[in-house]
Amino acid sequence: MAEEAFMAGLLHDMGKLVLAANYPALLEQNIEEAQQKKIGLWEQEFLVHGSSHAEMAGYLLRRWGMPAGVVDAVTFHHRPTLARIRSFSAVTAVHLANTLPRVLAQDSAIYSELVDVGYLRTLGMEDRLDDWKQLVASQLELTDTKIFTRG
Repeated sequence: MAEEAFMAGLLHDMGKLVLAANYPALLEQNIEEAQQKKIGLWEQEFLVHGSSHAEMAGYLLRRWGMPAGVVDAVTFHHRPTLARIRSFSAVTAVHLANTLPRVLAQDSAIYSELVDVGYLRTLGMEDRLDDWKQLVASQLELTDTKIFTRG
């Protein structure tokens, strides 16, 4: 599962790259409209096209023969409740890795809008959310230091 989560984490926004390379004006328009509406890009893509960059990437990865766990994690990283897996999986890991840094960077009032708390509840893991949030916060603090520059 760790290998699947790692691979899916690397590839989860591959659909954005496909759109940027092939339909840059459309991608830019969706980004602008999402910002104006204060919704996620994936939500704007659904409003306009009926699918998002996540489903596009999942489709391509499935066609390329990637493992099902990777495909599911990429496809459902915005909407994990649609995944058929009902235990902690690569889907869970990529969903949290994609949302928790945003939660920490923004007002906590939108916390439940980014993290699918209902999904975590179905897994019996809602009580772990604060621990994961603290773990991500500690990792973000490490990246904020200038450990890669010479004094």
